Amino acid sequence: LIEIFKTNSPLVDNLIFPANTEASKWTAAFRRIFLQSITRTIHIEFVGAPPHFCFEEYEVRLLDETGIELLHHTTIKAKDMKKEIIDGKEIYFGEYNFTGLE
Repeated sequence: LIEIFKTNSPLVDNLIFPANTEASKWTAAFRRIFLQSITRTIHIEFVGAPPHFCFEEYEVRLLDETGIELLHHTTIKAKDMKKEIIDGKEIYFGEYNFTGLE
């Protein structure tokens, strides 16, 4: 449940909107992962959530081989993602290059 209180608009005070329960169950998936050892770069592409889930941004993390230590991270805004039409559906994809890796 998303609750909105004390807005600047007198017409929108104390509104309650139901949240999309499916959005909380959504899990990201990688579309492509390219390892470029010469340039020490990892290029990733990931599939974004359906637009009606209203995600604003995605955090991308690169962890060490144990999965514990955070090596690099970034945030990708949903508005900066690419859109493709696949089988008549809008699919959003994010991209990022992890550079300067050791």
